[in-house]
Amino acid sequence: MPEGEPSRKLTIAEALLGAVVATVVAAVVVVVSIVSFDANPAWPVIVVVAAIVAGSLGVRRVDSPLLKAAAIGLVLGGVVTLLFWPFFSVD
Repeated sequence: MPEGEPSRKLTIAEALLGAVVATVVAAVVVVVSIVSFDANPAWPVIVVVAAIVAGSLGVRRVDSPLLKAAAIGLVLGGVVTLLFWPFFSVD
């Protein structure tokens, strides 16, 4: 969004839909990280780093509220995976 333009307020429905989208995308990142461990123990790290990088770029470069929520979900999913990795059962 250009600097001179005022930002538009989100409606409650858009905010709730954005929260749902972010939650679903974050859960997908966590699940993909856990599932990828079976193929190669290094892949969860690649998944998490890719999710955080892609989400960070998406938050800065996307104007759509839903795509921005998905990008936030990527970052949150990566961070949750990193923080709680010792508690996941990947045996």
